[in-house]
Amino acid sequence: MDEFKLPSNIDPLGENQTRRFEFQRQITVRVGEIVKGKVLDILGPRQAVLAIPDGTFSAEVSERLQKNDELFFRVQSLEPTLVLKIHGVFAKFGDTSLSTAELIRILDLPSTKIINQIVEFLKSKNLLLLRDDILQFSNQIEKLMQEFPKANTNDFLTFVSFARELAVQPNKTLYNIYENIVQLPKFFELLVLFSIENPEFFSKRFIEKITLFRNFSSFRDVFLFFNPFVSEGEESLFGPLFGQLEQILSPSGKEKIELMNLLGLIKSSFESMEVVNSLALANYVNFLFFIFPIFVSKNYSFRLVKLYQRKDKNNKVIFEFEDSDEKVEPIGSENWDEGYFNRENEWAERYKKYITNLRKRIKRESNSIQITYGGNILRFQSNDIDFDSLRGVSIVI
Repeated sequence: MDEFKLPSNIDPLGENQTRRFEFQRQITVRVGEIVKGKVLDILGPRQAVLAIPDGTFSAEVSERLQKNDELFFRVQSLEPTLVLKIHGVFAKFGDTSLSTAELIRILDLPSTKIINQIVEFLKSKNLLLLRDDILQFSNQIEKLMQEFPKANTNDFLTFVSFARELAVQPNKTLYNIYENIVQLPKFFELLVLFSIENPEFFSKRFIEKITLFRNFSSFRDVFLFFNPFVSEGEESLFGPLFGQLEQILSPSGKEKIELMNLLGLIKSSFESMEVVNSLALANYVNFLFFIFPIFVSKNYSFRLVKLYQRKDKNNKVIFEFEDSDEKVEPIGSENWDEGYFNRENEWAERYKKYITNLRKRIKRESNSIQITYGGNILRFQSNDIDFDSLRGVSIVI
């Protein structure tokens, strides 16, 4: 064991004390690697003794770190001294969750209102919080606030998170698309209510489908009906509903105008959902969005959900759905994961056909994505988040 004597000029107490640490002189970690470390002691401003996988070392670190802090570092340099950059921290250790203030301190982040909101938002969703990730999140929200000064910051939190899941940079175009698709479940609920109160405006086939939905009948039939891009002909919403648009192109009366407006919103929302699913496919994200007919607390409703395509232990393609905090039950008796989607070959064929149609709209050049839809060309940029800590870079624990 080496005896380490702390010079008084860097000792905050000026006591020239002798402290004992077991230092390992051979450093095997490389510049750029991510290492897990624990602060054993503070030597002075920006100097600390850290335990990392290679052993115990003195290193230059953030002055806001405290004894016993545990976090991940990125190795910045090895010579002439070991310099570690704060990379990330677990939001929870065992049963103990770190406070937002503690996370901000450990990650050496500015204590701004936006940063506080972002950390509070992310720690409820992610176990590991990354410093650079949070700073980029903050920059993206600040840019959006300049373009939409009257919008709510909480809306931006969910939107930026949505954009990052799609691996694209959030911008004004995507924000308008996002607002369209998140309102689609509400539009469908309004449509069902309108059809109950005004059945004379709808075809017999449409009313039959709505009745099936209200009676919690076949999940397959109702799901295909409300997801027209994976259905065909009369089993699709577009057949019995949008097929009658010609009959009401010259609306007269309050009800007809309301219906025309609602149909326009639904159609626009579906177009937006197609753009989003095209982006997900272009960036190799393993989920697509669909509308799920459900009932919550015995009441029928709709939800925009992510359908994940994965492989099980036998390398078989399976479909799974995001968990929900609410008590949600599917329409009909089928179980979502073991029923229609993973039992019937029909769904696999429909899904394959849908993917093929989406790919026809996608053109990718470097980090630019071009989506063609409805005669329009929309351009997006892939997100430039530094994800190399999660793939392609060693993480030493």
